Amino acid sequence: MLKIKKSKKGISLMIAYLLLVSMGIVLSIFVYNYLKTYVPKEPPQCPDGVSIFIQNTSCDGSLLNITLKNNGRFYIAGYYVYIGNDPSKKIADISLADKIVKGGHAYGGAIVYAGPSENPFSVDSKKFNSFDISSINPSPLFIEIIPTRVDYVDNKKMFLICSHAKIKETLNCP
Repeated sequence: MLKIKKSKKGISLMIAYLLLVSMGIVLSIFVYNYLKTYVPKEPPQCPDGVSIFIQNTSCDGSLLNITLKNNGRFYIAGYYVYIGNDPSKKIADISLADKIVKGGHAYGGAIVYAGPSENPFSVDSKKFNSFDISSINPSPLFIEIIPTRVDYVDNKKMFLICSHAKIKETLNCP
């Protein structure tokens, strides 16, 4: 009878590959769980009670005058204001932050108010703003306003944009 010697190198090589792959999978699970802590779970948002109302708009020559009222439940810091003059776009794409004449201060593309607190535009109060729209051709058709707020999220002070409280109104400027 012939005895055939069988090599056991193939089995040990397969066990080595199996151990290598399983170690790679286990390490990837640890790395994934570690890096998952760095990604925020959901973006910070304004409270649902934030609301702003355009009480009056008027055009006086090249000035656009807007009176806003905070009719929400929370104080706000300011707002983003955009006007649109192209009816086919249906969105306002021209920022008025750099065209402010009276009312607030332009900061990072937004109109913000100075006050003793981070959110000085109090509930049931009114703010009057004027903007120079002489450089905008043709005359604007509609305006969009998005309120902003300063709030603490996870003990960090953050500037929040309240996009769910955006308002849009048609303008009647000659």
